[in-house]
Amino acid sequence: MSTKLVQRKFIGAKHYVLPWGDVHWGHPSCDRKTAVDYLEWAESEDASIILMGDLIENSTRRSVGAGVYEQIQNPDDQINEMLDVLYPYRYRILGLLTGNHEERTFKDSGVDPSRHMARVLGVPYMRYGGFFRLYLHGTGYTIYATHGAAGAATSAGKLNAVKKLANVAEADIYLMGHVHDLVTETSIRQVVDTRNKTVRNLRRHFVITGNFLTYEDSYGQMKCYEPAKIGAPRIRLGSEPGDVHVSV
Repeated sequence: MSTKLVQRKFIGAKHYVLPWGDVHWGHPSCDRKTAVDYLEWAESEDASIILMGDLIENSTRRSVGAGVYEQIQNPDDQINEMLDVLYPYRYRILGLLTGNHEERTFKDSGVDPSRHMARVLGVPYMRYGGFFRLYLHGTGYTIYATHGAAGAATSAGKLNAVKKLANVAEADIYLMGHVHDLVTETSIRQVVDTRNKTVRNLRRHFVITGNFLTYEDSYGQMKCYEPAKIGAPRIRLGSEPGDVHVSV
């Protein structure tokens, strides 16, 4: 199986997926308790987890700003603690994406912290993006996930960035992190069903996957961005075609 395509089958009438990222473990504003609470929710609901990148703060001397002085522990400790946090949930993790914060080390040294974490956890490493094909009683859903690289500051601009993913991948659900917001939008387009010789509506869900940084004394506050809701989306997949609900 390719590490860029993960396929899983589930039993039951529904299944939850938790995209979890932009945690920035090691940043002084990281809400560690809330981040772990979401993982515990995934355990309680028998949910799958997609790791969306920027799991650690990972500020280096070459990083923009004063992050190397502000972070509350060094990157090596951040990696080790993040692995300790995730290890009990490793069997739920569908795949791990890298983020721009992990990429800082790769750019400076060629060492990829995300690849290391994926190897220790024993989960597929998706790096910049990948597909997940999930089945419930024969109903299949395609998810495309990427950390993202957009620089938008408004919710509308952030949604435009995730909607552009439809230009590069065909999926039912598109996931993007990076922009520290928790919003979703659904679009409907008509397609020809050649098998049944009908025209049907195709729903696509665009999801920005949240973050776990509080607003006080944060970069967002310094830049006068609107405070974003802390957390991660909960995606419920049903066994009937098109039965997708995104809770933010």
